[in-house]
Amino acid sequence: MPTMLRSLGALACICVLAGSQGVVAWKARPANAGKARRAERRTPSQKALALPAKEHDSAPAFHCRAAAKNESAPSPEEATRIRHLVEATCAQLGVRPCSLFTLIAERESDWRPWMRHVPRQYARTPNWGYLRNAERYGWAVERQSERRRLSLKNLHFHKLPDAQVVNAHFPDYLRWADGGLGLYAFHPAYHLFRWDPAAPPEVLCDPVIATVVAIRLARFAVHKLQARTWLDVHRVFGGRRPLANASTATLEGPDRAFVERAKAYRLNPFAKPRLGKLLSYHPTPDQDEVVHSIRVRLR
Repeated sequence: MPTMLRSLGALACICVLAGSQGVVAWKARPANAGKARRAERRTPSQKALALPAKEHDSAPAFHCRAAAKNESAPSPEEATRIRHLVEATCAQLGVRPCSLFTLIAERESDWRPWMRHVPRQYARTPNWGYLRNAERYGWAVERQSERRRLSLKNLHFHKLPDAQVVNAHFPDYLRWADGGLGLYAFHPAYHLFRWDPAAPPEVLCDPVIATVVAIRLARFAVHKLQARTWLDVHRVFGGRRPLANASTATLEGPDRAFVERAKAYRLNPFAKPRLGKLLSYHPTPDQDEVVHSIRVRLR
């Protein structure tokens, strides 16, 4: 009890001394102070994912996330809705048939356009594909020490002074992690530039934009790599070169498996691809309007 009285007495003395210097003003704690402090502690990835969808003209309608453990597949109604978006994109761009794109989308993501195919917590080390494509997005990446292992702490990012486009999201590696994004499991470093080299990588989780990118990759395979069949285009999707000459008697491994899967989608794997011309195979000024028109038509 005496100890408590001495403490109260000392507190009273402090208050008197403070009062003699002027009025003591007590500030109320702002109601959102905790939220502000938590926002300051967010990592760049967390801040980016918290941005509103309209931060970029091509912002995705679907946010990227990893599938939860034992997460069930989309309902038949949802899968049908996404398939219709893919088919409508093919029709708008003049692609017939759309079977290759529905085949890949169903196989890679099971009609989950929001899918981040490798959980971000398991992809902490930058891969060479990401680093090799840095200049394409306006950056130069230097290793601070050749002896240390490849890691974010061992890398230094510089904006290229003569770059026409600088992607502000590129140094945030966790958003470009291995495994791919969206319906077609596209790695952003390899494929984002086909839509917009300045866009956030999450636009690949938009099913319409992802399908435009997939069609542009197919057109690139035909016009630049001399792909002559749907089988050749499928090989390019898998990171391989088109075949010089193909027949069912010579196919092995993935190619033979693709020919068998194509039957279920009524796709002739040896037919010449018909990929249309609208939107070319590189970014065009009218691409946002075309994508918007596809969404509006299917509302």
